[in-house]
Amino acid sequence: MVARELLVMSGELPEEDNLAAIEAAEIGNNLFKGLAARDPFETLALALTTEAAAGNLVGALVKLSVVLVVVDRDRNLVGAAEAVPPGSIIAKATEAGVDRTHALLAALVLVKVRRLAVLPDHRGRGLATALLRCCTRLYFQLGYQLAYGQFDADSAHLTDFYGANGFEVLPSEQAISLEARLTLPIHLGANRGEHLFYQWAR
Repeated sequence: MVARELLVMSGELPEEDNLAAIEAAEIGNNLFKGLAARDPFETLALALTTEAAAGNLVGALVKLSVVLVVVDRDRNLVGAAEAVPPGSIIAKATEAGVDRTHALLAALVLVKVRRLAVLPDHRGRGLATALLRCCTRLYFQLGYQLAYGQFDADSAHLTDFYGANGFEVLPSEQAISLEARLTLPIHLGANRGEHLFYQWAR
């Protein structure tokens, strides 16, 4: 219930697969294994390809996802962020003719900040910034190369927010190529009426 309440603060209902995994304490399991490993990429790649080969790609992606929360002094939940490897990119890469194993590894180099929300009474205190930076730091530490997300073009104030946190924000409906840096012959962009924000690992 806690996860459900926090994630809907963003205004969207999260996928039931993710909610079930959160409540079963499965979400992020493979990220934790990667953090403890000598070679995080090899550990994550083995877990991902093994589960995908067994027909459990959704479960494998959930285990590479994370939900972060912020609580106040009374232990009330006031903010949350969700980051996920983009299954849609795997599908697009496969459709573009990329070998399936190579396409699967997109889940180990790209992460999408899908939801970021702080309750109105707690905004202006840097909580959203802390959640965002914690997300990117976690994934970049594991060897991920690109963090990204999208927001509605009507939310112009978010351009300054993401820009102040090291992200590039593209004009509405523009995209970036993943060919040169990630050898994926596809473009990454936002939906119509939205802005893409992205940050490469340094």
